Formats: sequence, C-alpha cells, structure tokens
Amino acid sequence: MRRVSGDYEVAYGHPVVAVETFTDPARHRGTCYAAANFQRLGETQGYGRSAGRYHRHGRAKVCWLRELRRDASGLLSSAFDHPCIPSSGARRKAAMLDLNRVRLTGGGSLLAKLEELPDHRKARGIRHRLAAILLVASSFVAIGEWAQEAPQEVLERLGARRHPRTGRYVAPHEATVRRALQAVNVEALDRAIGSWLEEEVRQGRIEEGQLAVAVDGKSVRGARQEDGQAVHLFAAMVHREGVVVAQREVDHKTNEITAFQPLLEPLDLEGVVVTADAMHAQVEPAHFLVAGKGADYVFTVKDNQPGLKETLEALDEGSFSP
Repeated sequence: MRRVSGDYEVAYGHPVVAVETFTDPARHRGTCYAAANFQRLGETQGYGRSAGRYHRHGRAKVCWLRELRRDASGLLSSAFDHPCIPSSGARRKAAMLDLNRVRLTGGGSLLAKLEELPDHRKARGIRHRLAAILLVASSFVAIGEWAQEAPQEVLERLGARRHPRTGRYVAPHEATVRRALQAVNVEALDRAIGSWLEEEVRQGRIEEGQLAVAVDGKSVRGARQEDGQAVHLFAAMVHREGVVVAQREVDHKTNEITAFQPLLEPLDLEGVVVTADAMHAQVEPAHFLVAGKGADYVFTVKDNQPGLKETLEALDEGSFSP
C-alpha cells in the first residue's frame, strides 16, 4: 500500500488515491483488511460478468476500500476531475486547473467574464447562452460526446440551459457549439479568459506564490492565415502555473516587438516579474514595464547588442541585488 500509488504513476502516468477489494463472506470475514485500515462499504448485489453480460449468481461479496490520501473521498466525489486524476487514457497529461477550486460562477467568475462578450446571434431562436456554449466547448469531435454525458451538477455549474418541462439541464448540441465558436470574437474571448486566469492565479486558486510572467511567441503548427502564412501567437504565461493569461496573433508583416505593449497593457502587472528573450531587451519595453505597469523585468542580452553586452559584463556583481 505504501508504494502502489508511486508505482502506478510510473507505469500509467497518474497516481492512485484509493484501492478496493472484495471478500466472500461465506469464506472470509475480512479481518486482515479491517486491521489494515480498510473500510467496509457494504455488500454487492450478487452479480457476475461473463461474455460481456451481467448475470445474477446470488453470492454477494463484501466491498472494502482504503484511502491512500486523506482527501480521496473529496477528489473522487467532486463535480470535476481533479488534475491528478486523468479521466481517460494511459499516461494522459493531467489538467492544468482544478475546476473544483476556481470560480466558474458568481462575481468575477469565468461565466461572468464570458457573459460580457457580444453575442453575434439573432435573439430569435436562441436556446443556449453564448457563455454556456463556450464553457462546454473543447473540440468539435469531443464536444458532442462529452456534453451529452456530463452530469447535471457539471452542466449547472457551466451555466447550461434548463429544460422548462423536465427541469433538467440540457447541453448545447455539437452543431450549436460549432456555429458559435466559428463566429465568436476571438480577441474578446482571449481577453476575457486571460483576465479571469490572471485573477485566479493572484487569488491562489490555481497556485500560490510570487507572480512571474514569461513573454514569448510561437508559430502554431498546422494553422494558416488566409495568405498561407503560419499563424504566430504572442503570449504571456505565468511561470510556475503554466497558465496563459494573455495572447494575441502577430501578423507576419510585423513582429513581436510591436505587439509587446498591446499584449501586456490589459494585465495588472504591479509587483510582477516579466521575463522575455533578447528581442525585447530595449529601452521602450523596459520603460513600459517599470514606469507604466509597476513591474520588474529580466531580459536576455545576446551578441546582437554587443555594446549593451559589454557594459553589463563590465558591471561589478555587487551592483545587483542578492
């Protein structure tokens, strides 16, 4: 029991938070499991599985459970999967956010941020709020399956529509999600989600600690602009949490330098350390961060700025703070 969780994580990519076993009361009383801190949950209904079907054999078994973490019950019974528990697939990467902790509803929540987005649809015939559609969306292929199987508690928290007759929460159809995503204002959506993530990080709902933001750009694999050029995204990401709090597309006719200030302007960077590569080691970005945003910065200096590099190398180490 002491090593099963660690071994399972090495083999399959995620830990084990609880283990279960069964005993036949006609043969064993389960004393050894009770002594090993297993809890007796109750008896089964006396069914077995054979050739893909269940059949009743009438021999009820006793189910025992042992929690390997103190919070195992909460993790397994929460509305959303905890980041340490992948929902499916071996070695699946854990989710970045614990949706059970962050604010999805209420003031300043993600739902409230998305409610501020302009709805491009005509009022006639609207059944699902745009914010709810955006919250249940993942990918066109997976949306239909996931949304239809989502529990009522999850759909409620995501702001899904409630059926007027049955009272049950109804997920939007895949076609509805597809149309909404194809027409939504992408920049406004980015700003809304980024500002929410930034606030969640600051409030410690994602992770606690000093905020440090990395600024960098990457070309998106497999995505093209109308002229055939690769889509290049310039983003600001929180270091430890790995959360993107702002991003914008950079036109291939310009570069990341001109997008630096527009990217960071909406963010609250008071007391934040911003890191960037040598491209941004210039006076204007540094002045913008210190004087305009109240932030500190760490810029990389390379051989493309020989004068600045020589000046920095000549500085005494005592000139820098510990």
